[in-house]
Amino acid sequence: MPRPLPTTPLRLGVNIDHVATIRNARGGALPDPVRAALMAEAAGADGITAHLREDRRHIRDDDIARLMAALRAPLNFEMAATAEMQAIARRHRPHAVCIVPERREERTTEGGLDVAADAARLADFIAPLREAGCRVSMFIGHDPRQIEASARIGAAVVELHTGHYCDLLAEGRTAEAATEAEALARGAALAHEAGLEVHAGHGLNFENVAPIAALPQVVELNIGHFLIGEAVFVGLPSAIAEMRAIAARQMRAHLAAVPDGRYVARAIVDSDGVVNEPLVIALSLEKAGEGVVFDFAGSSAPCAGPMNSVRATTVSAVYLAMRHVFPDVPLSAGAFEPFEILGIEGTFLDAHYPRPVSGCAAEVSQRIAEAVFAALVQAIPERVPAAPAGTSGNFALGGHDPETGRDFVMYQISGGGYGGNADHDGLSNGCSTIGISKAPPIEIMEQRFPVLYRRYALHEGSGGAGRQRGGFGVDYEVELLRGQARASFVMDHGRVGPQGALGGGDGAVNRVEVIRDGQVMVPEHLSKAQDIPLAPGDRVRVRTPGGGGYGPAAERDPEAVAEDVRLGRYGPEAARRLFGWRG
Repeated sequence: MPRPLPTTPLRLGVNIDHVATIRNARGGALPDPVRAALMAEAAGADGITAHLREDRRHIRDDDIARLMAALRAPLNFEMAATAEMQAIARRHRPHAVCIVPERREERTTEGGLDVAADAARLADFIAPLREAGCRVSMFIGHDPRQIEASARIGAAVVELHTGHYCDLLAEGRTAEAATEAEALARGAALAHEAGLEVHAGHGLNFENVAPIAALPQVVELNIGHFLIGEAVFVGLPSAIAEMRAIAARQMRAHLAAVPDGRYVARAIVDSDGVVNEPLVIALSLEKAGEGVVFDFAGSSAPCAGPMNSVRATTVSAVYLAMRHVFPDVPLSAGAFEPFEILGIEGTFLDAHYPRPVSGCAAEVSQRIAEAVFAALVQAIPERVPAAPAGTSGNFALGGHDPETGRDFVMYQISGGGYGGNADHDGLSNGCSTIGISKAPPIEIMEQRFPVLYRRYALHEGSGGAGRQRGGFGVDYEVELLRGQARASFVMDHGRVGPQGALGGGDGAVNRVEVIRDGQVMVPEHLSKAQDIPLAPGDRVRVRTPGGGGYGPAAERDPEAVAEDVRLGRYGPEAARRLFGWRG
């Protein structure tokens, strides 16, 4: 199985070496590379790169110390593989260390490191850096031998040298540049499959960066000389803003392919946890040209419980949903310039003090995203899935453990099913729409807390029926072994399941049961409850939602249905009822 492609936003690292080059050309303290680094950070740079060369031709030792003290963004410390540089890195412990080849006669780093020829020494060299907590990167070409050697010696990252590609384009040798770009793409894919994080840099500028930025395995670009040079003319913040504007252009290009029109959808929040009535998210999505208007007029009024959403969460949830649909667009403010969000005033999606809001980020945000998915799947069904489980499944158990004499709070976040899509069935036990966290291993939970997991399995039958069915949620049951405790839940999709798309069925609802003294109790609000007392032997069972189905269930491949029945994902009767199976 190929490794999943990265889903993190493309990061921009800014190299400030050549600010120091200008400073050192005249002597003195100005221009200050640390000030340049802070300006880059404020303008949106995700990290700062500084190369402390053996001859100190630009960055100096005190610059590294000041950068470590001043920056909030990660510092990527470029250095040669020498004992002196290793000692400096171990003393400062930057976020990342990038090992580069270094020759005193070169004007800049020329070519990549020969890891394959020096693998044993480099493995020994980077071991203390890894122990110091530094992520170690190798600056290499796209040669498969160098990539494989980097993985073998224990590097976490490779930065692919893009200088030759950039030089070929600058010389007008476009066919050769295209061949070099293809080789870089193969190298990025090989490095990703080898378990390495992939960065790229050297010689990149506004004109040549797009093909490299589009490589799906590349998660970080490191650019310095061009940005510093461009800043002479337009100012450093403007140069970085222009680099970020690439995202806006890419998003507009995607939107231009979306059919113009008005697409209407709704999503339901079970309740606010106080008043047992559903909250409605009403969305009218209007696409015209290269822009989209998201109008939430008609959504429910502000509520008494903590399911109100602040404006920032509402807007961010729309952005997040669009990021799921167009994951190749670099994440920056520019990516969201084509969007306009209206109609939230006076609804529970625009909360103001003193309205309670503690559930908005974890749960309401995912219903907003679901509404966006349900609207867009009508316009671009080939890109948008049916609704995912869309709940973080927050379960807290707090109490006192008489065996240890200590109070405890156990907190669990659960996975759920993803929606089916045009290409394949939904993922089972996937993380929430808004995050990457799932439950810790149950063995750890049982070691740390007075509980026993009686069950931890897939929520069989929970995937919505469809040509591509939804993925399955999780079915777990936990028992309190000793002491007294109280259980609380903030979940969702207990009233209605995740929406199917294009004729697909909805996923199964979230089900919470509390078993006390042999009696099964379902919370009044289905997915939300507070401070339910538990005694030893009492249990909590949670079955998280499955994803929505995609396309008519009758069109599902009968062999796929038979396989689901064989594996116990659906019972024979359910398969006949949902899919028309004749087995």
